[in-house]
Parts: sequence; structure tokens; C-alpha cells
Amino acid sequence: MKFQAIYICAGLFLLGCGATSQESSSTKVTRGFEVEEAAYPSIAYFTFSDGGGSYVCTGTFVTDRHLLTAGHCTGDGGTATILRGDARDATSTRLRVHPKYQHDRWYETSRYDLAVYEFPRGTAPEVSRIRATPIEGDEAGLMIGYGVSNLLEDSGLGVKRMGINKVTSKHDGKIHMAGQPDGPQLEFASNQSILGGGDSGGPLLYFRSGTHQDIVGVASGGSNGTSFWVDLHSQDSKDFLRSLGIQY
Repeated sequence: MKFQAIYICAGLFLLGCGATSQESSSTKVTRGFEVEEAAYPSIAYFTFSDGGGSYVCTGTFVTDRHLLTAGHCTGDGGTATILRGDARDATSTRLRVHPKYQHDRWYETSRYDLAVYEFPRGTAPEVSRIRATPIEGDEAGLMIGYGVSNLLEDSGLGVKRMGINKVTSKHDGKIHMAGQPDGPQLEFASNQSILGGGDSGGPLLYFRSGTHQDIVGVASGGSNGTSFWVDLHSQDSKDFLRSLGIQY
């Protein structure tokens, strides 16, 4: 994810960005729990190239061929290759980035920080749905990503983790949460998880009564102690995804 000091991600911390180099993590769920790779098979860890370097992000299959991720998780190569799970080594055939998103103006256009990689039909081992209704303030969300587990140490990239937190605010087409940027494991119920480098593009799932449900946001960026996701229920998000035939 991207964060501006807010860190900018493609190869940094789970905070806000999520794109990170394969050598140093960019955005991971901090203060979260490791989960088995086979858990949440619709959520993918992938690599893409940009400026001669290789970067990693998280994404979610929302149809059998459409991988939803962040706009900043795209590069000059235009393709993504899955690194883990049943879809490992699958390579995308097409890329669509939200028309209002601009790489060189990430923060100013972060409400549009969405992209969809298209793969051959049947690539997805499982599909996650986008929730029909939005998440509201003070409701809980479950975040999942492959980013760093400790923002202060920039460690733990490439391991699937999940964490829980509550919405602190919603505005400007984004969902915001506040938490703790450091520390290893924390009780799941403590609601302190945030994003880290490498988590960019990962899903925020609606969470209630101990069960996760459908996707409500896509990890974009943050700063120390805060994270934000693109709200999939803003009109701009819905118009973009529906133009690709993704209905919700």
C-alpha cells in the first residue's frame, strides 16, 4: 500500500501502500495473525514489474478471472504473476486501472486507487464477493494481506496474515482505521491491526459475530498508526467495476 509519511508504497509498508520490492516488504497486516496459505484462497500474492524492478502486492479474485487490487500495484510491464497457492505462476492477460487514478499524484487521486488484472477464465481457485451494502462507522472489518508484520522493523513480508479493526471514519471515497504500527502478535479481539508494506491491494472484509463476510474496501495507504482503503461503495468505484462487468 502507499503511505505518505504517509508512505508511498510499491515496495514499502502495509501502511497505505502495499506494493513492495520482493527484497523488502511494503505493506503487511501489523499486529495480526498468520493464517495458512490455503485459507482465503481467493486472496492472492502477486508480483509485477515497474522501472526495471519487481514488486509485490495483494489482490482478491472477485470473479473466476478478475483480480481486484490497488491502482498503484501496477507497473510498466502491465502484467501480474501469482506467487502462491493453487493459481501459482498464472499470468494476467489484461489490465484495467481506474481512469481517474494517477501514479504521479497517488495521494491526491487515492480515492480512485483501484485496478483489475484479468486472467484466463477459471484461474481463480475461489471467488470473494463484493458486499451489496457498505460498511459503516464503528463497524468491524477484517484485513488480509502479505505485507510486513512490524512497520518499525519492516519485517515479515510474504506471509499471509489477517487482522481486525473498527472503522474510525469514512470520507472522500475512503475507509479509515487507526491502530498500532509495531509489535508481533496481539490478541485478535484487541482491534489494533493496520496495514503494512506489501498489503496494498488486499481486501477489507465486513466482519460481524466472529465471521467475515464480503469485501467492502481495497487497501491503498496510510501513515504511522492509520490505514485507509478505497471504499468500493463510492459511486466512482461502482462505476469503474461495473464497466468491467463486475456487479454488486
